[in-house]
Amino acid sequence: PRQRLSHAYRPEPERPPRSSSKCCHTLQTANGYTAIALHDHWSGCQHNYDTLSRAIRQCEKSKSGLVNEYNDDTLCDPDPASWTGAQYQRQWTNARWLRDVLDPQVAREGPDALHSDEILTLDELLRTLVEADDIDLQTIRQSRMHLAICDVAGKGTRWPKKVIEKADAVKEKWESRFGPLAAVGTPLYDPGGRLHGVCKPEDLSREKLMVTWLKAPGVKLSPAVSRKVGDLGFRPGDWWISPLFAYRDGIIDNMSSAGGIVSDSAGAYAVVMTEADEVAGSDPEMFQYRARDRDIGRYRLTSGTPESRHPIRILRSHTLHSFWKPRAGLRYDGLHKVTGWSLKKDPNTHEVVMLIHLKRTPNQVSMGEVLARPWSDEIEDYAEYKRLRQLARDEKPPLKPAVTVQLDGRVDEVLEFGEECEEGEDDIESVYAAAYLAGECEDKVDGSGDACTFQIGCMGRSM
Repeated sequence: PRQRLSHAYRPEPERPPRSSSKCCHTLQTANGYTAIALHDHWSGCQHNYDTLSRAIRQCEKSKSGLVNEYNDDTLCDPDPASWTGAQYQRQWTNARWLRDVLDPQVAREGPDALHSDEILTLDELLRTLVEADDIDLQTIRQSRMHLAICDVAGKGTRWPKKVIEKADAVKEKWESRFGPLAAVGTPLYDPGGRLHGVCKPEDLSREKLMVTWLKAPGVKLSPAVSRKVGDLGFRPGDWWISPLFAYRDGIIDNMSSAGGIVSDSAGAYAVVMTEADEVAGSDPEMFQYRARDRDIGRYRLTSGTPESRHPIRILRSHTLHSFWKPRAGLRYDGLHKVTGWSLKKDPNTHEVVMLIHLKRTPNQVSMGEVLARPWSDEIEDYAEYKRLRQLARDEKPPLKPAVTVQLDGRVDEVLEFGEECEEGEDDIESVYAAAYLAGECEDKVDGSGDACTFQIGCMGRSM
């Protein structure tokens, strides 16, 4: 991959024009060809670096010069029209090459580890950036190239001297035009950002988000979506800022977003591992899952019926006590088969725990590629998400009554969306969302914005 990516900046031949319904992406291969990834555009999808790599491999294998069509729904150009798709894609690719391929390599082995072709390509890239006058701030911000340049310029003892000098020149020129690069920020909620159209920084209530998502077309919050066999179209290495967004995309259900097994009466389908769920091991493809006492899904995992012996999806959280966990967020690690189970007494709690043995199925994306996620820009999005949420909490004004909750014909309490009830009580959104997802009520939403009135006939309750 290092050899392929070092040629990402070479000039590209003329490519087919883009249409309004297709997204077109290019990446230069090591043998001089240009891979073209062309796929249907859909709102909210994100760039997937691994998918571009697949396009490269297909192009190199075919040796035909171009992959004319490579359909994938995990790629998308951002919405704003202030920069060209080719320019943005080129800067985005080069920024990732700098930050996620070259920088770790130089950090491990020193500047002498760079190959001559890598130094030449990097020198050409920096020289072009110094001379370019048509690149705008939005392109720089969306591609994260300013962060890549700051990484090189700020680590003077790591990179070759000539590379640092050119990076300093790029930084000086951009700061003279746009101001301090440290203030440029990341486009998390802006058009083209990871969470654009998904949520807002002030969306602090989980239940409020569910209600909002339930009103959106093509919603995937129903348990029936995630309680299916197979990868559901997801690819090992797919990553989310939090389990809540993985639940929104339909790879897990609501009950397992805090960790546990996605299951029903027919079997188990996925496992979200957090905290002490994984027993430490030396192989990321073979491990033991420490089942939770109150999770009935463990019996579905260990069931001996033919219907229950299908592979399950494994997701690792950054809170997992494991060497193989992601640095931030939640990552899908692929399909695994249950190979056995055992009972063991926990030396700390003196309780008997069930250890379920799992092995990764073959013919998937290698764990080497999976463990590389999240990328640098994904970690930045995670940090920005946490920072903005904390700011929203600190600046949140006192709540004003907006909804009257009536239980059994009487006024019980006045609540606003996002307000937390006393322990043991349900707030308006959690009752609504839980009832909707359980199929126990009919959606009769009347109103707009945050001040909505819900009339739900649900298990004999009225609201």
